[in-house]
Amino acid sequence: MKKADPGFREVIAAMPEPPQSRRSAVHVWLRKNSKHVEKQIADRAMDWATFAAALAKVGVTNKDGQAFSGAAVKQTWYRVRPAGGRPAKAVPAARPKPEAAQPARAVAVKALPSGIDDGEPGFTTASLKRHKDRPK
Repeated sequence: MKKADPGFREVIAAMPEPPQSRRSAVHVWLRKNSKHVEKQIADRAMDWATFAAALAKVGVTNKDGQAFSGAAVKQTWYRVRPAGGRPAKAVPAARPKPEAAQPARAVAVKALPSGIDDGEPGFTTASLKRHKDRPK
């Protein structure tokens, strides 16, 4: 195995530490505190810009140290929230069992003789072009 260049250790030491999570700081904070945030949202209307500013005051910022926008915090919340970003599915009601099978009702059908128009606009009987000359 080849020996590393003399300056290799200094270069590695100068590199920043890898982040603990691949998620943003606001994502991690919201996931950790999701139950509390969900309760607050249920109790009152949420002002996302004010919430984002409060997060920045406690150190939840982006990688450049800037505060997240209210829209970014709101969008992240909808991805993180306990329902998985989707409203809970309603449980379908059980279908009532049919009491007894009822016989089908007879329905009168008006048959039109071939080639006669019943007066409805756009409705005529169809004829197939290839089958006109075919022997019966």
